[in-house]
Amino acid sequence: MKQLQEGYYIDMGGYSSQIVELTNKFIILKDNNLLYGECRIYPRKDIERHIESGKLLVLSDDKLYLFVYGTLKKGESLHDLLEGAIYLGDDTVKGKLYTNGSYPYMFKGNKNVPGEVYEVTPNIYLPIHRIEHGSGYIAEKVKTAKGKQVLAFYAKDTINKEYLEEIDVF
Repeated sequence: MKQLQEGYYIDMGGYSSQIVELTNKFIILKDNNLLYGECRIYPRKDIERHIESGKLLVLSDDKLYLFVYGTLKKGESLHDLLEGAIYLGDDTVKGKLYTNGSYPYMFKGNKNVPGEVYEVTPNIYLPIHRIEHGSGYIAEKVKTAKGKQVLAFYAKDTINKEYLEEIDVF
């Protein structure tokens, strides 16, 4: 498990919180939601248990690798959010790609979904996370075909595929 430190962020599955204080028993997190920005106290062992199980992700100054397959790719509408990120090349992850005509949705699956891999900092990742989560996506750690551990955004299973078209590439 990654060592927790003040200043690190914890991806709470829909928003991120920054660790502002650590004790042996508690973690005080500042909610980085743009609307609230309040602090909350959590039992340290509960947070550590959720990190170990993979339910929570700790973001530090370490490198994060992000796989993008749609509107974040070069030449697409949200690519500017990756300003300052380092392009590492093209790769694929397992999934199943759909579109509504304007946006792609990647669901869990066994097909190779093509995309791009970037090295990002938490400051680049967090705004992307907020947008993607608010649009019905969940970040998951997966391995690419080339063996790199990345974060990729998968559509929530609650999204109705009835009006979506299956595609091979966006």
